[in-house]
Formats: sequence, C-alpha cells, structure tokens
Amino acid sequence: MSDEAAELPPTSLLVRTKHGFAMLGGPPTRPPPADDPTPLDCLGTISEFGTFGGQIGEFSPDGTMFAAAAGTLPAVELRNVASGAAVGDLGVTSARVQKIAWSPLGTFLLTWQPPDKDALPDGSLRVWNVATSTCVASFHMKQLRREAWPGVQWSADEV
Repeated sequence: MSDEAAELPPTSLLVRTKHGFAMLGGPPTRPPPADDPTPLDCLGTISEFGTFGGQIGEFSPDGTMFAAAAGTLPAVELRNVASGAAVGDLGVTSARVQKIAWSPLGTFLLTWQPPDKDALPDGSLRVWNVATSTCVASFHMKQLRREAWPGVQWSADEV
C-alpha cells in the first residue's frame, strides 16, 4: 500500500436540514484492504462538525469555505469546510439576503437582497471582501432574475 493511499482525506458532507445546514465528516478513514472487496471496518464513523442556520449556501471555488445566508443576523456566516468551524461573518446588517456568489478566486462574496431605501441606501447588490468582512462596492439592482445572476461579471484573475 502506498503512502498516498494510506492518507486519504476524510469525506466531508454538507447536509440541508430542517433548520439550516449540518457539516459532517467521516469515511473513509483509511483505504480498504486489497484482499477484501467489501471492507466495512475502513469506513470509520461519521461525526458532526456543527449545525448552523441557513436558507441558502455556496461553496468557495477552492472548496475550503462555505458561505451561508441564514435569514437572521449574522446574515452571512463563513465556515471552514474541513472543521465546520465558523471563521467569521460578513457585516451584513439586514437578514434579508437571498442570493450569494463567490468570485473566481474566493476573494470576494457577492450578496443580493431586496431593495430597501432606508436600510440599503447604497444598493442591494453588494461586493464583500471576505478577508476583511467589509463591503467594497454596492450597486442598485431592483429585481433578481435567475438568468441574470450573479449580477457582477468577474474576470478569472479578479483584476
């Protein structure tokens, strides 16, 4: 058995639940033995990393982060996929976020919520810097159409 086969990454699962999302991790904890085609003991156990609220969610392009819009404050929460740990939240002040999308390199997160002149005078479409949790740009987008999402066209290198 090679060293590469001996160190399989654990499986991570994201499950939609009645109240949001659950992050699970588990099998395989080691590769199956070559002499047994149906080894059940290599599966290990499934453990729960955590549950958290969310109505919509989106994985980062590299698969290491998960952003969930909860419908409550904090409105957009960021999670580490490997551990399930919360790594921060965006400074979204309204719990009405209905769409989220990552930029190609995962540097920015785009959010959209219904227009509200009082709560969102700068616009309902916002671009957030994930590292600093700050809004770096906002635009007015009155209606959300699926075929027009995301509302920003990114270049592959985000420049």
